[in-house]
Parts: sequence; C-alpha cells; structure tokens
Amino acid sequence: LNVSENVTFTCEFSGGPDNEIKWLKDGTELANETSRTLLVNVDDVNKGDVYTCVISNAAGNGTGDSVLYVNPIITKHPSDTEITYKDPTGGLICCEAQGFPTPNITWYQNGTVLTDMANVTELESKPYTRTSTVNFINAI
Repeated sequence: LNVSENVTFTCEFSGGPDNEIKWLKDGTELANETSRTLLVNVDDVNKGDVYTCVISNAAGNGTGDSVLYVNPIITKHPSDTEITYKDPTGGLICCEAQGFPTPNITWYQNGTVLTDMANVTELESKPYTRTSTVNFINAI
C-alpha cells in the first residue's frame, strides 16, 4: 500500500446464526466497527498496525489478524552537494525513508553501489523510519 490509499479488510467466517463482529487495531477495540468489512486510510506510515477481526456467538469466538504493510517513501531526499577534491572536512549527504517494515537505504556513487560503508551512518530515528547519512571525507 501507499500513503493516503485506502485498504479494505474483510472478515470471512462461517457459523452462526447470531454472530457478533468487532474489530481491533493493535489490540484496542475500534468503536462502532461491527460489519464484515473495515475500511482504513493509510495516512500514518509510522505504523505496522495489526488489525484483528473477532467473531463471537453462543458457541465461542474466533479471531483473524492482518498486518498493514506500507510501501517505503523517501521523506527527506538527498540534495546535490559539491565536495572539493580531497577536502578533509568532507561533505554530508542525508536521506530518510519511512515504511513498514522499516526500509533499507542503498547509496550509489556514479551509478555504482557504495561498498565501503565505513562513512555511512544509519539509524532508526523513529519507528519504521530509517535515516542514512554518508560522509565523503577526502573525496576523489
């Protein structure tokens, strides 16, 4: 899924006749959600939310879970940076991406994947967000 798209979860079950349906999001009941379908707008990419359908009747209950996966998006694009030949201070380039699961960031220089990762710093700055910075020290 992409950010700002809608997803519909459908709860398929058999049995009855007096089935009751409720939906949970990360273990918390969603108020007034009692139909077989649940419409969700993907407006928060910082979540890998788990949606659970709970069916119950006099004989007992059953549950089914779905995890909401969100396609990665770049939230902070690297900018063009001019680095002077063999400049001892180098130059920093930063990129940030969000999604679920947390996306990986791969750096390229002149179309080739950077294999010397000694100057690359990565961290999860917040849930499901990866920030990656590359420092070109003594750039050629």
